[in-house]
Amino acid sequence: MDGQKSVADEILKLKGLMDSGAITEEEFNRQKEKLLSPPEENDNEVTNKESVERKIQIVKEKFLTLKPVYKVAIGIAVILILFLGYVTVSGPVLTGDDKYAYEIIMKHVDSFKNPSSIRISSGTLLSPKDDPSGEGSLFCGISGINGFGSRTTSYYWMSGDGDGLLESDSEFCYEADGLNFDRINKKLEKKLKGKY
Repeated sequence: MDGQKSVADEILKLKGLMDSGAITEEEFNRQKEKLLSPPEENDNEVTNKESVERKIQIVKEKFLTLKPVYKVAIGIAVILILFLGYVTVSGPVLTGDDKYAYEIIMKHVDSFKNPSSIRISSGTLLSPKDDPSGEGSLFCGISGINGFGSRTTSYYWMSGDGDGLLESDSEFCYEADGLNFDRINKKLEKKLKGKY
C-alpha cells in the first residue's frame, strides 16, 4: 500500500510541475507511465548479479589479506570437507586388495537373489599377478538374505573378469589377513542400498 501511495504522490508532483509549466504534458505522460509500469525483471537480475559479484569480491579481498598460515588452514579445511562429502556419498575409499575384492564382488552382484543384502564374511584374494590367467579371483564367504528372509552364508569362487562364479568349499575361503571386511561391507552397503 505504501508503494502505491508513493507512486500516487509522485504523479501528483508531476501534475503540479505540468500545471506550473515546468514540464510539458508529453513529459508528464512519459514519467507517469514509467512510474505505473512494473520494474523490469532484467534490472533486478542485473542488480542481483552485481550484488553477488560484489560479495565475491569482498571475500576475495579479505582472503588475500590473511596471513599465509590461515590461507593454508582454510585450504586444508576445504579439502577435508570435500573429501568427507565424497566419502559420505560413495562410502569408504578402498585401496589395494580391499578395492580389488570389492570390484570382483560388484562384477557378480547380479547373480545373487537379494543383491542389496550381500556382505563378505571371509575371503582369500588371488591377485592378477599371482593368477596364471592374469585375471585374479576371490574365494569368499558371502552372507545374504535368502528367500525365507533369513541371513545365510555360502562360499564362492569369483573370477576377476566377472565371467565365473562357482559355489566353493569353505576351506578355500578362510579369513585372509589382507582384507578389511568391515570397510568392504560398508562400501557394499552404500553402493547397493539404492540400486536394488
